[in-house]
Amino acid sequence: MSKLKILLLFSCFSTLFSPYTLSQEFDSVYLENLAKTYLEQQLTVPKQGKLQIEISTIDPRIVIKPCDQPLKITPPKTYKSRNINIKISCESIESWRVFVTAKISKVVPVVVAQRYIAKGSPLSGENLTVILKETYTIRSEYFTTLTELMSVKATRSISKGKTITRKNICLVCKGEQVIIKASANNFNIQTSGIALMNGIKNQTIKVKNSRSGRVISAKIKTSTQVEINL
Repeated sequence: MSKLKILLLFSCFSTLFSPYTLSQEFDSVYLENLAKTYLEQQLTVPKQGKLQIEISTIDPRIVIKPCDQPLKITPPKTYKSRNINIKISCESIESWRVFVTAKISKVVPVVVAQRYIAKGSPLSGENLTVILKETYTIRSEYFTTLTELMSVKATRSISKGKTITRKNICLVCKGEQVIIKASANNFNIQTSGIALMNGIKNQTIKVKNSRSGRVISAKIKTSTQVEINL
């Protein structure tokens, strides 16, 4: 085979397998979907809730060149903010990068006041309802079902639509009389006491023994009973 033919064949193969011919073209829609898919795989869906991701449209003036390498996705260092930027880049000879902005919302079922609730009023299905709320708007521990709040009372007035939290309810309220139950392996004893603080079920509060005057720590079991282990 002549040298000329060899050079022509080499030239053809070089062109066929050059980085340029292997380059893949992308458009803004592809990059937007790529960013959304990546976030869906990385973020955790809240328990009983939903994850919502809104991707902003990439500026149409940005020119997205072909790339002969797999696209690289660089996430932000943290996901604490609702609005984040995902960097998608091509690390070839003609490198480029595009930032895709995403708005992340996590919504969960939350118990809120269905109407105004006065201080000291019992909570029930008549004055409570469950709605979906974004987690970033909730500052304290919240409740997801009405059953968690049966028999509790409001420790302060609660306006319509306000989230029900530990801070504004009590199963046992400060100043109320309770039964103190002390249990051991072989016996149980009971006495009366006065709650010195507000609390909900399974929360430990300070209680004053009415007979001895001693202040103890006891766990709330019901609206009228607290328990200590000897």
